[in-house]
Amino acid sequence: MLAALPDSLCALSDCFFEKFTLAELAVARGQVREAAAIYDRWLRARDWSPLCVLGRLDRARVAERLGDRARAAGLYQYVVDAWRRADPELQPHVATAQDGLERLTREPRK
Repeated sequence: MLAALPDSLCALSDCFFEKFTLAELAVARGQVREAAAIYDRWLRARDWSPLCVLGRLDRARVAERLGDRARAAGLYQYVVDAWRRADPELQPHVATAQDGLERLTREPRK
């Protein structure tokens, strides 16, 4: 039902939370390419909400699943930088981003 939400209904709020939820649902269904497209459109217009940092973390995971290591690393780094001194409640997200960075910057096994 969220996917059928017409853009005309999103004129004022841009369906901020609905589009985020739609991207999360796409990931949960294994539709990572679709999720990537939704996140890319969603993130392009939003830098004013803390939820955008979580969106970038989710987008980093999607990029990693798609094999886009450079994009994933950049997004993980964004999260680490944005929440370097975050409240304790946000530290698990920072740790997830740091783990992702470490995974992506490790020397490949031969």
